[in-house]
Amino acid sequence: MDQNIKKQWVEALRSGKYKQGRCWLKYGDEFCCLGVLCDLHAQATNCDWEGCGNIGNYLDHAESLPEEVVQWAGLNSKDPFINEKRVSWHNDIKDFNFSEIAYLIESHL
Repeated sequence: MDQNIKKQWVEALRSGKYKQGRCWLKYGDEFCCLGVLCDLHAQATNCDWEGCGNIGNYLDHAESLPEEVVQWAGLNSKDPFINEKRVSWHNDIKDFNFSEIAYLIESHL
C-alpha cells in the first residue's frame, strides 16, 4: 500500500470526521472504513459521490472499492486482508470501531 495514502486513511479514520456505518461504502452520512478511503480519493481527484436514496455510490460501486481507488492506494484487492479477514469484515461483522481498524491498517498494510 502507498504509505502516504495509508497515513491519510489512518488519520481520517481517527479524526472523528466520519460517522461509522456498516455494509455500504456510504449510507446517508455514515461511511464504512472502505468508504472513508473512497472519500479521500474523491477529495484528491475531484470525483463526486452519486447515489440512489441513502446509498452512496462511488465510481459505480456501493459495497467495494472501485479499481481506480485500489490502484491509487496501491492495494492488492478491492477489500484487502488483515489477519486472514477482509478489512470490511472487521468493520461490518466484527464491529471494530474506526480507531481499532486504523490500528490494524497501520500495523498490517
